[in-house]
Amino acid sequence: MARFILPGQGGAHAVGVTPPVYYFDDFVEGGYNATTTTDGAKFSTLANAAPWLVSLVDSLTGSAETMIVDDVGQGGHLAVTTNAADNDSTSAQLNGASFINHATNKLIFECRFKVDDILTTDWAVGMSAPSGSLIGANNLMVFTSADSTGDVDIRTNLAGSAELLDTGVDLVNDTFVTVRLEATTTKIEWFVDGSLEITSTDTDDIPILDLSPGFTVRVDGTGGAEVLTIDYIMVAQERA
Repeated sequence: MARFILPGQGGAHAVGVTPPVYYFDDFVEGGYNATTTTDGAKFSTLANAAPWLVSLVDSLTGSAETMIVDDVGQGGHLAVTTNAADNDSTSAQLNGASFINHATNKLIFECRFKVDDILTTDWAVGMSAPSGSLIGANNLMVFTSADSTGDVDIRTNLAGSAELLDTGVDLVNDTFVTVRLEATTTKIEWFVDGSLEITSTDTDDIPILDLSPGFTVRVDGTGGAEVLTIDYIMVAQERA
């Protein structure tokens, strides 16, 4: 097929060049407040009622979860907040599962984010079959830290067969990091801040089902509500 060009790489698409399937969210609009909102224009706990489906785990009385586009970051930052009890979580996943991991048409996911307290927060960002929380789910490929260590781990899962590896990169409190994966059904390359850290080649663990981007932030311990701040999410794939 024709050369794979992303927006911003080589300017406008030339004649005869097939554009990729492309999704980008800079989070300059929208928001969510669990105390007042179930069905919003951008985020909703009702399936297919908005672009993003919200899933909450809340063990406390009252709902304190929010997703707020702050006025600090250039281009918009989405601050995703949990409630305050251990294992409370806030997740969102793009409706539609419009991306299918393919043998030759490369699938790319990229996200720039930060965590407020790396030692009391579990998190995951990446591509998954519809699942609610991306922590511990099946049929996904995500960057994650599910044990509040501050490590940037990678996790793949195909129908329960999983791989979890440490990239060797550690987060710093309240400091942005950019993660990116480039995947086919036979290989996933994992990048952190532009550096290739891991290449996955075990096809028993690489998902092949319909996927969509998503994120989860979860409280680990008694430190109170946790915040995952997302600058942007990008997904692109060579068109079949």
